[in-house]
Amino acid sequence: MTTEQWQEVYDNFYYYKHQIDKLCDDYYLPSDKIKAKGFMDEAYNKIKYNSVLLELFNKKGNINDLKDISQFSYAVSIFLNEIKTFNL
Repeated sequence: MTTEQWQEVYDNFYYYKHQIDKLCDDYYLPSDKIKAKGFMDEAYNKIKYNSVLLELFNKKGNINDLKDISQFSYAVSIFLNEIKTFNL
């Protein structure tokens, strides 16, 4: 992947993490849960169908953490750090 492609992956996942963090205060509204699930599904699918990203993600984490709201932010943080040291 080119540097630009890696940057796009980084930016996408940083955005997902930021949105999930904003939604996850001390409580959820039902609409927040729906939004959060949407972000999580999108992130999960982007990694699940990309063998390079899947391998990179699974170096330090578990792709199923992207489906767990309590693990999502932590898992993506590790993934972002991995991308930074890997290519950017």
